[in-house]
Amino acid sequence: MRISLFLLSLLVAAEGVAEGFAWTPNLLENPGAESGSLVGWTTDDPEVVQASRSQRTQSGIVEPRVGDWFFNMAAEPAGPSGETVEKRLYQKVDVSPYSTAIDNSQLLARASSYFQTEDRPEFEGSDVGGVNLYFLDGQAEVIDRWQSILASPNLAWVHARLEGTVPPGTRAIEFELRGEKAEKTFINAFFDNADLRLRIISQEIEIDLK
Repeated sequence: MRISLFLLSLLVAAEGVAEGFAWTPNLLENPGAESGSLVGWTTDDPEVVQASRSQRTQSGIVEPRVGDWFFNMAAEPAGPSGETVEKRLYQKVDVSPYSTAIDNSQLLARASSYFQTEDRPEFEGSDVGGVNLYFLDGQAEVIDRWQSILASPNLAWVHARLEGTVPPGTRAIEFELRGEKAEKTFINAFFDNADLRLRIISQEIEIDLK
């Protein structure tokens, strides 16, 4: 007799580890810049990328989506007019406690952030923003990448989201916010409410009962 069962992966209880089908809490530190700083995050240019309460652009004033702060990639000029320049803000999350579920393709990741960019009609190319995930193995080598690079309607908060199965072999996830300018000197890319969550899924197996 053959019976199909759902095998639910349960992990040893530890901080940040969820059991069953529930999504974890947000695993990012300081996800909305509400500390008033970039604590928990790393950037390649701390003069250009800052936590801000507001930012004036040619199209208007950017304010937080919620709370009092947001991540601002236009705090200072990023490069000469007409030159394409990218800046990044990121943090690494250890997912090694989920290694069994990961290597059995039983762990989902969901990443998201609200963002806005400036897209003026007279510009030939709009500034863009995006959410990226890098999946790192035990030696911190990138084994896969999910990417979402988009322009928003001019200075309107929009939601970018990535979701899928964490690649086998992953031991850390790097969550990245990235902005890119096409014209002028500032990267008019702004972010709020960054979010990274994990969820264990079931796996159907067949067992012979004799």
